[in-house]
Amino acid sequence: MKTKILLLALCTAFSLYSCGQRKSTETQPANEVLPLDSIVQRYDRATPNLPEYRRISPQEAKNIMSENSNVVILDVRTPQEFKESRIENAISLPFTEINERAEILLLDKDVQILVYCRRGARSRVAANKLISLGYTNVLDFGGLDYWDYGVVKD
Repeated sequence: MKTKILLLALCTAFSLYSCGQRKSTETQPANEVLPLDSIVQRYDRATPNLPEYRRISPQEAKNIMSENSNVVILDVRTPQEFKESRIENAISLPFTEINERAEILLLDKDVQILVYCRRGARSRVAANKLISLGYTNVLDFGGLDYWDYGVVKD
């Protein structure tokens, strides 16, 4: 009798636990705000292992900037972050606006583009988006937090 009661209790507990679990195929509610890491992971799954994507060091980026006067330095942070501090001669294009505005701001799809953000997550997403839009010479050099070569501040 004790075995039957224990078995019944275990089955009931398992059923209650299973009913409360969210299915992985459900979509996120429209008003739910996702963390940046979640956005990066979703984008990376949508564009796995792009061979064109390349991350370089800030030192390599600085060398390219010194050698190439036609390089585009692309800051993909928010407008407020850009206003507070940025690399000299950088242009602002928030990573959330790349699909809508890249082809307006960046007419030459073969120009050397160096992408950065604050720590490197948004620049990775932005670089992959640019590559998927047909830009051929995109390099991600991570974040401004690792840039030791001076910034412009307002």
